[in-house]
Amino acid sequence: AGLRINPRMNKCKKPYIDQTTNLEKFGPEILSEIEKLFAKKFTYTKPVSNEWQLPDASDAFTCDHKEFNSLLALKDSMNEVKNQLSDKNLEEWHQHTSFTNKAGKIIPHVKKSVNAELCTQAWCKFHEILCSFPVLPEEALQDGELNSVHLCEAPGAFIASLNHYLKSHQVPCDWNWVANTLNPYHEANDTLMMIMDDRLIANTLPWWYFGPDNTGDVMTLKHLTGLQNFVSNMTTVHLVTADGSFDCQGNPGEQEALVSPLHYCETVTALMILGAGGSFVLKMFTLFEHCSTNLLFLLNCSFEEVHIFKPATSKAGN
Repeated sequence: AGLRINPRMNKCKKPYIDQTTNLEKFGPEILSEIEKLFAKKFTYTKPVSNEWQLPDASDAFTCDHKEFNSLLALKDSMNEVKNQLSDKNLEEWHQHTSFTNKAGKIIPHVKKSVNAELCTQAWCKFHEILCSFPVLPEEALQDGELNSVHLCEAPGAFIASLNHYLKSHQVPCDWNWVANTLNPYHEANDTLMMIMDDRLIANTLPWWYFGPDNTGDVMTLKHLTGLQNFVSNMTTVHLVTADGSFDCQGNPGEQEALVSPLHYCETVTALMILGAGGSFVLKMFTLFEHCSTNLLFLLNCSFEEVHIFKPATSKAGN
């Protein structure tokens, strides 16, 4: 069964009704900037010849490593710029990026005006995705049942955001969800790798799956097979989200390559549990490495549509 997180709005706060802004008071330059902020989207156009096909299983992982020089040149150029910041005070730099973040006031405004729970940058980014793409399959909405699985989900912003979307849009469906993350209560897990905010986990523990070893490590085969069994009571899985990452401050220039094995495991997990016609939301970073190109090819061969989207509430410097 699904769980409703605070199905009623907090009685202390009245629901914010009039959320429209009079744009006439802004000049054309400001309006153009706002439009650009929300227009960072790219959609793959598949060849009419249908030549994008997955290789035979026996051919997978047999080709020589191949880099894409034009993409690596972009990566090197970006890292050169990043290296110029190495002598800057980290706290001052964070203050500067926060000050120059054009969408910086969105999060506190959403938190205050609509009483959003667990309202973070991730909450707002996922809400933009929900409002920009048909992530919720029509079949689920027609049948009145929505089943979702959320990988690497702590502290739970995607779940809270989806809950708010379903409630505020009065979507008539019975929502069932399951989530995974590195177990914050397991002593073997590195505290630097975990999200320690357990407010949602502590109150919804039966809906979290940490695998047979109880670590929550999504990068093991036994976790995948265990998760398949854990969600087997769902008639189908309509939506999988994956918000995985880990701290790469020790080698920030190689974040994309370092996190790529996690992205691959998240994708394989999604493909193994998603039903036909389902949606997959995967958080990625830069897309310069061959591993990212290969992953995007896999996604294009597996889904009818693939979109790359940078939400307005994602910091421009990220």
